[in-house]
Amino acid sequence: MPRLTSLMKNRENPQVETPEKYYKIVLFIPFLDELLADLESRFDEASISVYDLDVVLPNIIEKKDIFNDKTKIENKILNVVNQFGDVVSNYLNVSHDIFEKRISGELTLWHEYFLNEKQLPVTHIDALKRCDYDCFPEINILLNILVTLPVTTASAERNFPSLRRIKTWMRTRISEDRLNGLALLHAHHDITINSEDVIDVFAKSNRRLDFVI
Repeated sequence: MPRLTSLMKNRENPQVETPEKYYKIVLFIPFLDELLADLESRFDEASISVYDLDVVLPNIIEKKDIFNDKTKIENKILNVVNQFGDVVSNYLNVSHDIFEKRISGELTLWHEYFLNEKQLPVTHIDALKRCDYDCFPEINILLNILVTLPVTTASAERNFPSLRRIKTWMRTRISEDRLNGLALLHAHHDITINSEDVIDVFAKSNRRLDFVI
């Protein structure tokens, strides 16, 4: 250790004395560098500032440490204005300064509107449905932006291992439509399916023999 050759092109070959030091230099340290670089790119300042859009959600009232701290609320509003002020002001056909002055008062009315509500909107879509555009135009647009932001999830990746159980060696000639259907059934197994509707669709398909029950 290390492995020495006359010409090394495709593999690092540091001059170390033990296998531990070799794998530390060749594998462990590069892995940590790549991991830190991915974390920094994923959670950069621009990405983190998007989370300040939660200030338009009514359930922030339940977070007493944030809702009662005016400094935190003002910082969130300032970040929202800096990040999305141009988009909202252009859509409403108003200046950036007017939007900055109006959003604070509109958020105050928006939060006070839900102070006495027993059931607050849970999701962004629920909040958007209860937001009247005529009364809260700025918040309505910000909620639309919040709803359309991409969400990272691993639920789709979790379904890929199921293909090993669905497409076995006995199903090598399975069609793409049938494979997609079986995969959807596996992924959404919690959804109740009406068997009568399935039979109707199956009976209406083109078959050589009549489907008789």
